[in-house]
Amino acid sequence: MKKLLIMLLTLCLFLFFSCGGNGQTESGGESVHSFESSAVNSEESTADTTDVEDSSEERSEEESSMVSEESSEEESSEASEESSFDSEESSSSDTVDAFCGGRFDGKDSVKVVALGDSIPRGYGLSNPSAEAFPALFSQSLEAVLGGAKVNYANIAVDGMTTGGLLTLLQNDSSALNGADIVVLCIGANNILGPFTEALNDANSNLSGGATNDSQALGAFMDEFNALLKSEKLAADMNVGIAKAASDIPQILKLIKNRAPNAIVAVMTVYSPYHGIVMSIPYLGKSVNMGEVSDMWVSSLNTEIRKAVAAEGCLLVETYDAFAAGADLVNAAFSLVPFKFSFDPHPTVSGHIKLANLYMASISNM
Repeated sequence: MKKLLIMLLTLCLFLFFSCGGNGQTESGGESVHSFESSAVNSEESTADTTDVEDSSEERSEEESSMVSEESSEEESSEASEESSFDSEESSSSDTVDAFCGGRFDGKDSVKVVALGDSIPRGYGLSNPSAEAFPALFSQSLEAVLGGAKVNYANIAVDGMTTGGLLTLLQNDSSALNGADIVVLCIGANNILGPFTEALNDANSNLSGGATNDSQALGAFMDEFNALLKSEKLAADMNVGIAKAASDIPQILKLIKNRAPNAIVAVMTVYSPYHGIVMSIPYLGKSVNMGEVSDMWVSSLNTEIRKAVAAEGCLLVETYDAFAAGADLVNAAFSLVPFKFSFDPHPTVSGHIKLANLYMASISNM
């Protein structure tokens, strides 16, 4: 068991870092991605449009769910508590008039543009163009609008930081032309980079001077604990948060200048490791990843909220909803049954939850 655990720890860490949770560097090291290469048009999606049900009381008291036909079978155990929408009811005139205060009444088409990092991009999903939360949101929006076509483009980029997105928009923001709704998720990689660097540093010392598997695992956990509490990590995290505080207001200004009539909906960041404690009882050792993740994500969200309020954009709160939910993020640790993953991205159910949060926030404007 000990040998199996240490091998799995090593393998999972290797796979996680090989996948590249953070592919960008700050201060001039940002790689510039073109809109054209990363754009995804809704016409390419082969997913069936999600059925949507009108219930203004349900939207205000509990979130309804958008489960596509493709994902509902595969994720039935995860999404069993989510209620499906009824497209026939949602297409009624009362629903259309009530949605977003009638902002889209009489429009033949609505343009939705998704910006940001690997979360809106749909990293890890089998069919991101249909399953990523901006796509699910667009599908529900089209059903609610009752006839208006939703033109959806996803120009999010895996590994994007606030600095990377700012550079991207400064170079070319033409994809935002005519946007009615801009879905923005950015900032997580500003602090995920230092966090995963601490993981990598601890992993590099995994075999260290240990003579057996237990010693190696114990050395890893001691090293990881020390790094999470280190002044270096705190300094790196504060740099990332300060960069977000500087970049996000500029990003929002650029978006509003290019799409002055758009609803710019910006989500707070969920804590991907919330509640996760790596505990190895036979070693008497544990690492409280959730506590550290919660602290730094909360600090980042403070800056996101300030920027959104200052620029008059729409805030979509995700932190509490994800903290209270189950099976919304891939990251997990348990010994019985054994489950181990550092992947911070949403599951299919997590993307459904995000789409519902966006739908509720925009509906109630």
